Amino acid sequence: MEPSEIIKAVKKAGLEKLVPDINSLMACSIRIRSHPLGGGVSLEGASRMGGQPDLPAKTDWPVWKDARMSFVMQIRLEDAKPFDPSGLLPETGLLSFFYDSKQETYGASPEDRGGWKVFY
Repeated sequence: MEPSEIIKAVKKAGLEKLVPDINSLMACSIRIRSHPLGGGVSLEGASRMGGQPDLPAKTDWPVWKDARMSFVMQIRLEDAKPFDPSGLLPETGLLSFFYDSKQETYGASPEDRGGWKVFY
């Protein structure tokens, strides 16, 4: 949803006094969609979901509560650059995302801290 659509809906609901607060909280986001790759495509250093991450040599696999974390995805930042008009992300490199392999971390409690990791 575009910011202008959100503001229009807020005003339509009679909540115009909240517009300044909502404006200050809105931020751009990037939606990620996956699709299968064709044969013969090199995956090394590519954006992808699942599989094995391209971590630097000697990087320890992340662990949470004595269990190896699950690799979720990696994003090649050069792929994300066209979708980052604010320039908030680094222009090069890889972001690798890991999550609690038991899927018991929800982020609602301070004890959940560490149940996910992002490597740059």
